[in-house]
Amino acid sequence: MKLGLNITARDGLRAVLIAGFLLLLGANLPGHMSYDSVAQLYEGHFHVRETWGPAIYAWLLGLFDAVIPGTALYVVASALLLFLSLASFSRLRARIGWIGVAVTAAVLLTPQVLIYQAIVWKDVMFANTAVAGVVLMAHAAAEWENARGRWLRGAAWALGLLAAVLLMGQVLARMAEPPHAPPETAMKQGVRIVQHYDLVGAMALDPRYRLDIVRKANPASTAVVESRGPVQYAGDRVDYMDRDETLGAALWALPDDAVRAQWLDLIVRHPALYLKVRWNDFRWVFMTPVVDKCLAVYVGVDAPDQKMKPLGLQHRYVESDVQLANYHSWYLDTPAYSHVASVILALALTGLLALRREPADIAIGALLLAGVGFAASFFIITIACDYRYLYFSDLSALVGLVYVALDFPLKRRSKPG
Repeated sequence: MKLGLNITARDGLRAVLIAGFLLLLGANLPGHMSYDSVAQLYEGHFHVRETWGPAIYAWLLGLFDAVIPGTALYVVASALLLFLSLASFSRLRARIGWIGVAVTAAVLLTPQVLIYQAIVWKDVMFANTAVAGVVLMAHAAAEWENARGRWLRGAAWALGLLAAVLLMGQVLARMAEPPHAPPETAMKQGVRIVQHYDLVGAMALDPRYRLDIVRKANPASTAVVESRGPVQYAGDRVDYMDRDETLGAALWALPDDAVRAQWLDLIVRHPALYLKVRWNDFRWVFMTPVVDKCLAVYVGVDAPDQKMKPLGLQHRYVESDVQLANYHSWYLDTPAYSHVASVILALALTGLLALRREPADIAIGALLLAGVGFAASFFIITIACDYRYLYFSDLSALVGLVYVALDFPLKRRSKPG
């Protein structure tokens, strides 16, 4: 399809992506860093292990920092994963329509791309790598000749690739661990925090619920938890419990086995109460009833000086950061910032792709459903309502929207030449 001066929609797509990428870099470099970002850059730079964050992410930050100090190079590389994935859609479709170019431009101007792609958070890198990986699968599916009917061969390849990815993940994880690092306890501590949150939430939502099992193991600490816990519980985040040092000390003084048994007892013997607690927490991260209680975005650079100074970082919240924060605020309380809307969009797009069912469509549909499943998993694990936790779900929906819009209405077409 052409629009004057022999400019095709495919040319327009490339121009929009290049302009969007340059705008992103110009508005945000060298990137935005919260405490989590600075702490993990510190770990990667000095090869130490101090936080619960994934060691492999700190390692990656350290690799980029070794080439060009700071996070500018990392931000460029991370954002390139997304933009190259979007650019590659022109190779998946024989036809590119101008409506798709317009939709792509609108997507690039959302805070999820224009701002979030420059925030140094593992949530963003995870989303970008997941999108890039599935888009590569879409290209492989589109190029796989005579694949129809050979499901055994396809299954063997899929299992082999899965095994290779898992093995590579283990190798990289071991490489990422700095020398003399303490034993990995993030998973254990994370589960324990969820257990604390559920048990305290159960007491808050049902005053009749008592911690009978942990009381036998530590009566004094249990009494503190039962008296102070319900007061500090809130569905939007677990941090309120952490701010009460007396409550925190009492919770962590309880034996692991007793807490696990009490938590399992809540699930098995009081399932309705457990589901009520989980729903109260999940609705905050998924529906965000009061967005001001949740961290919707982060701009600037800030962390304690003992982390910043060794890295040569300066605290930053300048006029450009203010403007980005104001720009982001235009999207709050709109469907563009709604996880619910993203899930609905993802399901609708999956339905459309299921009608066409081309090999690449199946991969993109899988990406969309993965985003939905990822959001659903937080029903069990959520402990806070910050937007970034479900960033992958929203980004996958936006990527799916671009893919569908580029060749709409959906019709079966020959493979691009």
